[in-house]
Amino acid sequence: MHYRSLVGLRKQRGTFLLLTLVVMAFLASLSLLGLQNTIQSTKLSRHFLSHSLALQRAQIAIALGEVAIATSFTSNSNSDSDSDFKVNVNHRPLVKGSYPQLLQVDGEWLSAWQMIEQAALWDDENYSVVQKSATAYSNQQRIVSAYIIEKMQLKQELSNVQYYRVTANGVGFNDRSTVLLQTLIRSTTYRQRISWQKIR
Repeated sequence: MHYRSLVGLRKQRGTFLLLTLVVMAFLASLSLLGLQNTIQSTKLSRHFLSHSLALQRAQIAIALGEVAIATSFTSNSNSDSDSDFKVNVNHRPLVKGSYPQLLQVDGEWLSAWQMIEQAALWDDENYSVVQKSATAYSNQQRIVSAYIIEKMQLKQELSNVQYYRVTANGVGFNDRSTVLLQTLIRSTTYRQRISWQKIR
């Protein structure tokens, strides 16, 4: 009798050990799943923060472009001539960041901002007005935003109204996170933003 009860006890211990291993494996897989969710949410929040930073930088670049219109290209200014919005044969502007509305590129008519976007020239100081910031880990300057101004062909006859388009590119924590904003400005003796859009 005593021997049989010991055998039953040993069987129970083996079953309990197996049950403990199953529970531990379940808890380990549950903790791994939680760790994966934490890593994923960290990546998502970092991407969101990077996108928000890119949006803020693009907004600042838009504001700088609008100030440039107010100070350099007002309709009463002598500098508001078509020569300020000309490009050379390489489509490089004669005045940095200032373009006519349309450019002929490889036999196709494009808006200046489309040409800049397709050729990835936002970080080229010969084609756009760039803003730089020091990186956190070195003294090197990194381009964080850029803008261009296009003189639109919407000029109203018999008035001193002129329209400009400002397009700005903002960069987040890395070059993969970018935002492209665009505004249309109506300029007379004062300037007025008449449209705003986010392109990407």
